[in-house]
Amino acid sequence: MRNWLGLATLALAVALTGCAPVETDMSVIDALQRDALDRAGLQFYWDCDLPLNEGESVINIWLLDDAVYYLTNRQKLFCYDPVVGVPRWSYILPERNRVYPPTHGPDIHITQRPIGIQGLVPQGLLETVTYKPLAVNTTRVIYLLDRATGKELRRIDVQPAAMAAGVALDPRYVFAAMLDGTYVSFDLQEGIRTGWKGTITDGKHGVIQASPVHLDGHVYVAATNGQLHCRIVDTDGRLQWGPTNLVAAINATPLLDRRFCLVPVADGRLYAFNPATGIPMWLKPFSAQHALVDSPQAGMNTIFQYSRGDRFYAIDPEKGNPRWDHPTAMTVVGIFQNVVYAINTSNDLLALTEVTGEVRHEIPMTGFKHYAPNTSPNYAAIYAASSGGRIVCIRPISAGRMTSEMLR
Repeated sequence: MRNWLGLATLALAVALTGCAPVETDMSVIDALQRDALDRAGLQFYWDCDLPLNEGESVINIWLLDDAVYYLTNRQKLFCYDPVVGVPRWSYILPERNRVYPPTHGPDIHITQRPIGIQGLVPQGLLETVTYKPLAVNTTRVIYLLDRATGKELRRIDVQPAAMAAGVALDPRYVFAAMLDGTYVSFDLQEGIRTGWKGTITDGKHGVIQASPVHLDGHVYVAATNGQLHCRIVDTDGRLQWGPTNLVAAINATPLLDRRFCLVPVADGRLYAFNPATGIPMWLKPFSAQHALVDSPQAGMNTIFQYSRGDRFYAIDPEKGNPRWDHPTAMTVVGIFQNVVYAINTSNDLLALTEVTGEVRHEIPMTGFKHYAPNTSPNYAAIYAASSGGRIVCIRPISAGRMTSEMLR
């Protein structure tokens, strides 16, 4: 019997009597939810509320390295400490436009302001400062922030071009893919476009909807015409390998780490390439029944791929063979001690055995709507948010105390 039987019974009783205050209903539901988590060996590790204004609501959440970010419908980006749940800063994007997923980059060394003509900049602002950068962009503007304080370091306007995806960072440049089928770089020091450029499509037979990805001095770009490029940063954009023609559209951002380059394609196939050489790593790509329009996820031992209208697949990273599948799971939000935690289409938190896919627990996440995708071995934690601003960290009881050192 599912853990939410008690919640359903309570909801029916309230509907029939109509006499219980909303506050009481929610407190009882919360107590039942905590009990269901406890039965699954989980707990609310921390639980707090974002300081939202009237009419403001959470629309997205991202977990990046040592920070968790929440975006609201008012273009406000909150940064919180994922260990203790305390706020670090907030930043309001001044441009009212779609906001794409933020990205972290390695340390950068820039002056407080672009130098331009040195005589016009006070000498004290010419000293180089080291920052840990965060880049977040809209369709027209890239915002470079200091992720320790939220201070705006650079604001880069890409007009008249336009972007339809996120950006990538390295110590000197930010890389952006344009709707016209080109991808370019901007110098972080001066915030201006460089000569580094590539063209993956003419913009008429495909566009770039996937974010560029930076790894080890290379930038990977994919387009809806099925083309995949790997270009070297320390050149004018010379190809390391590719173009690789995968025939069907690439709509989702490829997953890159030093093990593989995973590319989901609209014909239902998932390809794995050696990120350094572009050589296929599997004898044949993994095949789902429907189009792959979501990025894959990868843990230490398993690749996960959701196929909308089809199923959720767990895949062997060595050979690309399916291990198991689940009819409703969508997104992995945590992995701990060979248990995979995933959100399903009914907004339940599933605890699945990583090797077999056996469902160990199924917990309704009543009141929550947004979840941070997470397969990191450093995070034995699940981050969730309600539209109204309640934010929580859910953690296995047996995991003990979380420390900042665990995230390094």
